[in-house]
Amino acid sequence: MLRRRGLRRTAGFVARALAHPCFASLLPFEQAQLGTDPQGRRKALLAARARLAQETVGTREPRKGGAAVTAAGGHKLANPPFQEAR
Repeated sequence: MLRRRGLRRTAGFVARALAHPCFASLLPFEQAQLGTDPQGRRKALLAARARLAQETVGTREPRKGGAAVTAAGGHKLANPPFQEAR
């Protein structure tokens, strides 16, 4: 019984979260992408009136980000995992 109550509480939390305006406003964009292949998602989002950039910035090569990569304790890593060792 305790487990059922916990599941109901979790389901209620999820329902309230999804009903919040910040998530509810994204639902049309999620539905536009359902069943669409990855190559057609941009077109589907544009059809759903999503505001998109003129061109994508996605690449296959990693790019240096603005945030420094640090280890536990705030120590800067000599070779972050996404960069090649020099």
